[in-house]
Amino acid sequence: MLNQLFNSIYSSTEVKINPLALIFSLATSVVLGIILAKVYKRQTIYTKEFVVTLSLLPAIISIIIFLVNGNLGTSVAVAGTFSLIRFRSAAGGSKELLAIFMATAIGITTGMGFVALGIVFTLAISGIWMLFEKMSFTSVSPTRRYVQVQVPADLTTKYSLMLSLKRLVNQPN
Repeated sequence: MLNQLFNSIYSSTEVKINPLALIFSLATSVVLGIILAKVYKRQTIYTKEFVVTLSLLPAIISIIIFLVNGNLGTSVAVAGTFSLIRFRSAAGGSKELLAIFMATAIGITTGMGFVALGIVFTLAISGIWMLFEKMSFTSVSPTRRYVQVQVPADLTTKYSLMLSLKRLVNQPN
């Protein structure tokens, strides 16, 4: 049984298209993408577009890998080129990056034909993810906060800003 986990559903190295294997791989990647999106939505502020992206990204990466005949090096290069578009936009949080990399891993495993491995990987990482969100070591310290200040670009060209925050005190209302 454990040996079957690492067997590809694409049995030969010949370039032979098996439509049923392709449909099964794509359907599995969409289902796993939906599971990933459901896990991401827990305790997160999210947009509809990002949830749809998480649901469909594994299928897109899976088809890219299928189209380059399972050559992992070529397919990762192609998928990496597309992912550069995502990373050129505003950086999201670490949870968003984790979800994107997980969607990529799901797409790679299903696209290579390792559907069982993709299912086990998705369920295991999703379970660990939800477990970590419930554990106390991931809770935020009540004494430390992260403050992000955005200054318009035209303001920095007119004035030289030198800011230093020595102490922040809560003022009672």
